[in-house]
Amino acid sequence: MRFRRSLVLAAALAAATGFRVLADEATTVAKAQAAIGIRDYAGAVAALNAEIATGSKSAEVYSLRCLALGQLGRANDALADCDHAIALDPNFADAYKVRGDLYLDYFDPSKGLKDLDTFLVAKPDDVNGLWSRCDARRRAGDIAGATDDCTRAAKLLPRSPQIRISLGRLALIGKKYADAYADFDFAVASNPRDTIALYWRGFTALQQSNYRGAVDDLTAAIAAGDSASETLANRARAYHGLGNDVAGKADMDAAIVGAARNGLCEDSMTWAIEEAVLFHVTNIKIPVCSK
Repeated sequence: MRFRRSLVLAAALAAATGFRVLADEATTVAKAQAAIGIRDYAGAVAALNAEIATGSKSAEVYSLRCLALGQLGRANDALADCDHAIALDPNFADAYKVRGDLYLDYFDPSKGLKDLDTFLVAKPDDVNGLWSRCDARRRAGDIAGATDDCTRAAKLLPRSPQIRISLGRLALIGKKYADAYADFDFAVASNPRDTIALYWRGFTALQQSNYRGAVDDLTAAIAAGDSASETLANRARAYHGLGNDVAGKADMDAAIVGAARNGLCEDSMTWAIEEAVLFHVTNIKIPVCSK
C-alpha cells in the first residue's frame, strides 16, 4: 500500500503544518516544502540531505525528510528519520502525523493510530490528521470513530473528494448504499477520471442492482487506467446482471488470470468457482498462481 494520505494531501501538509525552524534553515525547508508540493520527493530529499550534512538538529528537517522518503517507498529510512525527529523534539506534533501515516501503510497500524491520537491532541482540527485517523480507525474496526473523524474532516474541508470517498467506504460497511453512492458521486463530479471514485461508485451501483450504471463506471475506471483484477470481476457481475454473459465471462476470465499472475491465489480460485456458477462453466480451469 502506498503512503497515500501524504501523497494526496502533501501540498496541504507542507504548506499548512506550521513547522518551526531556525532562520538559517528556512530557505532549505522552503525548497523542500515546494518540492513536496509538486511531488518532487527526490528533490526534497536532496535539499534536506544537504541541510542535515551541516549538522542540523531540527526536528522539522528530519520530519520533512521522513515524509519525502516515505513517498519514495523508502519506508525504513523514513521511519528512522521520524524517530529521530521525535527524539530531537518530543513535542513536535507534525512528526507524529507523518510517522503515523508511515506506520499505517508500511508497519504496524496500531502504532499509527497511537501516533495520530498524539498528533490530534496537539492539533484537534487538523484535516489531514482527522482523515488519517479515520482510516486507522476503520482498519481497527472502529467504524463509529472513523465516521466521526471523517465527518469532522469533511466539515472542515467540504470540497475534498478524497474525504468523501472515505466516507462513502464507511457507508458501504454499514450497507448505507444511497449515502455511499452520493459520496462517490461527489468525488466523480470533482474528477471524472478518478479511478478510485469511479470504481467505488460502480461497485455501489452493483450493490444496488444498477447494473448499467455499474458497467458504465467500471468501464470508465478501466479506461482511465484501473488495471485491478477486482474491477474486472465486478464488471463481469454487472454484465451478468444485464444478461450479457459473453462479455461477463470474458471479464471474469481476465480477472482470474490477472489475479493468478499477481499472486492473488485465493481470489483467482474463488472467481473461477463463481464463474462456473454464473456462466455455467462445466470445465473449470484455474491458472497456476505465481505466488
